[in-house]
Amino acid sequence: MNPLIDVYIVTYNRADYLSYSIQSVLNQTYGDFNLYVLDNCSTDNTPEIIHRFNDKRLRYIRHNENRGGLENINFAYGHASNKYFVVFHDDDIMKPYFLEREIAIMEENPKYAAVSCQVDLIDAKGNKIKSAPQHSSKSVAYKEGEFFRAYLGSRTCIMFPTVMYRREFIQKNGIILRKEAGPSADILVSFELERLGGVVAVINEALVNYRCHEGQDSQISRIFMVEKLFNYLKQIPYYSAILKDLKREQHNFYKSLMFDEICMAASGKAKWTETQKAKETYERVLDTVWFDRAFYAITIRSIRYFPQVMNKLYLVGKKHKTGGNGIA
Repeated sequence: MNPLIDVYIVTYNRADYLSYSIQSVLNQTYGDFNLYVLDNCSTDNTPEIIHRFNDKRLRYIRHNENRGGLENINFAYGHASNKYFVVFHDDDIMKPYFLEREIAIMEENPKYAAVSCQVDLIDAKGNKIKSAPQHSSKSVAYKEGEFFRAYLGSRTCIMFPTVMYRREFIQKNGIILRKEAGPSADILVSFELERLGGVVAVINEALVNYRCHEGQDSQISRIFMVEKLFNYLKQIPYYSAILKDLKREQHNFYKSLMFDEICMAASGKAKWTETQKAKETYERVLDTVWFDRAFYAITIRSIRYFPQVMNKLYLVGKKHKTGGNGIA
């Protein structure tokens, strides 16, 4: 009898983290699964790491050439053959109950096209740096554009490696990561699940440790990522209509991203040249009012002349800041 779920770990030159990711899957309380490691033609000792594991559930697929990150993920979308599947990152860690919790939700709710969960943030060494926000409800379900509106209105986010998909829904509707949407193509998948009639659920429990470190796509300036995504969405009538209805939310969305860029520069996590480019992008994509321009100009000068004071203000703000159903 085939297992209910296929788990894919996509990897490229992350041998240092990969073993932790693999072990976290093998340690799941729900143990009936196929685990595939999709190696995007790594040049480090990834094959050696994988061959250290002696577990019949683990299969190794190495591409003959580097397909690019999106196509490696899309390979999983097409390769999956069981009822559910997960595409996991090679640097993140599943908590032991991840599969058990998410499969239970999907089994109880046949109309759900996907389910995700909260995450705790860890650093490069595995130390926790931020816990998931607390919620009064055990879970929330989005349908008919609700998640897209929540994304715009409150920056609600679904973290890609937390998502379990109903395979039939994905493959029947031809859902893949679209390179035209840029680095935020994974967010587009969640939007598409809704647009095509599916329900997307989020468990308000941290079941994944999401690793933050240099070199990952999520460290790219978010304002550039969002601009690329929105430019793609505007070409699709369904999303274009929603964006027109939510101009103020879109403005505030960019505004909060711009403030994040400034704060990251204040904390030393971004270069000033990149922050200036982000500011130019912000002013290009939306008609900013004079107050916004003055605010950013003053903030940037304050950070340059009083970096320690502004950095403390940034850290205080981060301490009290809460996101939606994801990490802001």
